[in-house]
Amino acid sequence: MSAVLEVDVCAAQQRDSLAFTRLVDASKNVVASIAFAIVRDPATSEEVAQDVYLEAWNGLGSLRNPSSFLPWLRQLTRNRSHECLRSRSRYRRRHASWTADAEEVADAVANASERYVEAETAAALADALEELPEDARDAHRRHEEDRAPRLHVRSSDPVTNPTSATASNTVRRDGTTW
Repeated sequence: MSAVLEVDVCAAQQRDSLAFTRLVDASKNVVASIAFAIVRDPATSEEVAQDVYLEAWNGLGSLRNPSSFLPWLRQLTRNRSHECLRSRSRYRRRHASWTADAEEVADAVANASERYVEAETAAALADALEELPEDARDAHRRHEEDRAPRLHVRSSDPVTNPTSATASNTVRRDGTTW
């Protein structure tokens, strides 16, 4: 470590904020790199760096050897980064059910909104149809009936629908049963 940094460390230990600013400027790339390498998120690594420098400012008085400043700062950065990951993991585990509940509520609200819009649209369409002349309404109903899907129900009567009969009551064309 350079003699200038050691002088700045000694001055910062005496609460010289300009000396600490010079220390931050000299070490910010190292701190940011270590934090990013561990947390893998730019915004979180910036938060970690801020926390590290706050902790360094508050803990400089306990640093006995000014030449140990950079290794001490690097270790602070590693510790704070790992602590951040642990706390993020605990938060996710603790709040996973809350997230699922929030997603369910959001889906329910979206579905309710869609149903409301559909009901309003249907009501507006019904009002508009009521204002049409009778022959136009009938034409519209016939058109909608033609477009509507139909369910085909098979008859259980073996005479009208021979494919639905069971073997015990099927009548052959010659009049005999199976």
